[in-house]
Amino acid sequence: MKQNPFKQIGQKQEKLPENFKKDVMESIEMSKVLLGIADLFTVKMGETFTGIFRTEQDKYNKK
Repeated sequence: MKQNPFKQIGQKQEKLPENFKKDVMESIEMSKVLLGIADLFTVKMGETFTGIFRTEQDKYNKK
């Protein structure tokens, strides 16, 4: 008979090695760095280009 895994939730779990926590935290930090870089190049760079082109277009429209 199979055990219900939901009945095991909240029960005492075995302790993980300390290096596992370190590896997980490093992975999370790296993910945050990559997310920040992706945000910089997708959103902010697009906004910058839009602003530049809008400014250049405004210059030509005023003449």
